Amino acid sequence: MQIKFDKVSYSPRNVSIEGVCALEDISFELDHPGLTGIMGEHGSGKRSLLFILSGLLCPERGHVYINGMDTAGKAYRRDPEKPACAFVMRGAELFCEKTTEREFDTLLRGSKLSTEEKAERMHSALSLVGLESAAVIQMAPAALSRLERYRLSIAMALASKPDILLLDEPLEQLDATGRKMLRGLVEKLVDEGCHIVITGNDADFFAEHADRVLVMQNGRLIRSGTARDIFAGYYDLIRNQIPIPEVKKAAQLLLERGVNMPSNIFEYEQFIDRLKIIMWRKQK
Repeated sequence: MQIKFDKVSYSPRNVSIEGVCALEDISFELDHPGLTGIMGEHGSGKRSLLFILSGLLCPERGHVYINGMDTAGKAYRRDPEKPACAFVMRGAELFCEKTTEREFDTLLRGSKLSTEEKAERMHSALSLVGLESAAVIQMAPAALSRLERYRLSIAMALASKPDILLLDEPLEQLDATGRKMLRGLVEKLVDEGCHIVITGNDADFFAEHADRVLVMQNGRLIRSGTARDIFAGYYDLIRNQIPIPEVKKAAQLLLERGVNMPSNIFEYEQFIDRLKIIMWRKQK
């Protein structure tokens, strides 16, 4: 699954959606399955990218390609059985049935799946987000906690087995258990060939888990690259007002106090390994 934005611009003249703002000349390409993080302050354009990639909004200029096909072209067809993208919006909990099981029945009603296949989709999706218990299946979604309802939203998006999963600031809506679930979910879906695109400003999460990071500012893409590329220069991050991983802050503090700490450290394991080397040398 290939994703490509080619000089995409957008202006929300007649659209009023929280967090959706203008974009100007956005170009990037995602060639391989993995986790892409989109960072930027409120109003930077990161949510606008998700809406355009999902197909809910169309660019005014430029093109979006999925597997080489222009999503605005006549030849491009969205498959309701297996959509390319599934989008879990921030704060969107569109539940209307009396039980979780009936929510999935309604979601998959128009598909050609057998009853057994629908049940397998439901159990598999709920298992991925840690809600596989029989009690949850028979509960009303409204009776679940806020965090559980968000995880259920992700599970329902996964039931269609999308090639691209779009998550709108999930880290701001999950507790420690939910974040652990998200890490495991990312690893499993990437292994299965899925693209996952997450918006947010959790530099620690992206430094540890993202294959690629996009940084938005005032509707423009100002940085694009691997986590190593994006989080390389401490003072460059400060100048461009890009969130800094806590590990990088700690490494920089030690470096400024005379400790022989490489300036390009941004991952926890890198930091610990370097500390072990420093302590071993001091003991010799």
